[in-house]
Amino acid sequence: MNPSNLHNLSVDEYAEKMLTSTRQKLQEVKSSHPDRPVFLVGWGPGALLAARVSFLDRVAGLIFLGFPLITLDGVRGECEEDQLLRIQYPTLFVVGSRARNGRSEEHTSELQSHHDL
Repeated sequence: MNPSNLHNLSVDEYAEKMLTSTRQKLQEVKSSHPDRPVFLVGWGPGALLAARVSFLDRVAGLIFLGFPLITLDGVRGECEEDQLLRIQYPTLFVVGSRARNGRSEEHTSELQSHHDL
């Protein structure tokens, strides 16, 4: 897709393009380095994208920089349907002491990571 055409996309279409592009790049990296673990790193909304990719493709782990814990629907982790609670990989949350979007310590006990560490 031509980058100049991106301004014609809806938010949902743009998000789907980002997801597809990220998954394609992940497959390229895995094909190029089949014996190496691949971790996804995302900052802010990119952390949400990394989480979503991890639901679709196997990764070694996730690193979230400034993961948005407060959403338009409320605080993440308070609803059983919250996808944050579905993460199945070792996950590192990096949140600054002055972050305005929530603190990760409140949610880590609810995460169920399955790993071989």
